[in-house]
Amino acid sequence: MDFGNLAGWVRRNGYKVAVAILVVLAVAVLNASWVTAFATIALAVGGLTEGYLYSRDAKRRNTLDVIMRTDSDPLLKEAGDSIRKRVDGKDGIRDYSVLDRREDRSNIARIMNHYETIALSACEGITDKSVIKEQFRSSIVFLVKTFVLGEETDKSKPASTYTREEAEEYFPNLLILYKELDSESGG
Repeated sequence: MDFGNLAGWVRRNGYKVAVAILVVLAVAVLNASWVTAFATIALAVGGLTEGYLYSRDAKRRNTLDVIMRTDSDPLLKEAGDSIRKRVDGKDGIRDYSVLDRREDRSNIARIMNHYETIALSACEGITDKSVIKEQFRSSIVFLVKTFVLGEETDKSKPASTYTREEAEEYFPNLLILYKELDSESGG
């Protein structure tokens, strides 16, 4: 078991840890070895604390890394710029329906795959889900509404690039995160 999962396991199974410590203590008392009992308990508590702290710090580093990589990824920026050039309208409304499903799909897929990876890391607990939701809320909602659900917004016309079935196959975690964000906003 790695330290990242240990903290979550302890939170879910704290009573089991307490029972195990009591059993070890009882065995030590029966053997009249107080030093062994104290040392065992101290090591167990220390190990659990260290595992929790390591997990929390790793999650923070991973979250920061995802945010920084999103801001600095040249391929992601290139894909976004390419799409924006094609959809920017003179009236300030972006018309994503002009995108060609075959020509522009690779750029859209690059962006969608990037956000699927972010959503996967949040859903699996590799990154801090609350920070990911806060940081990428508008992007996730926009991507799913525009390229999957085909919903129009006040600043854009949709392009249903992916069917619902395709999206559920290719971007399951992105859809999960979108549903959570949608339900949190009362949608």
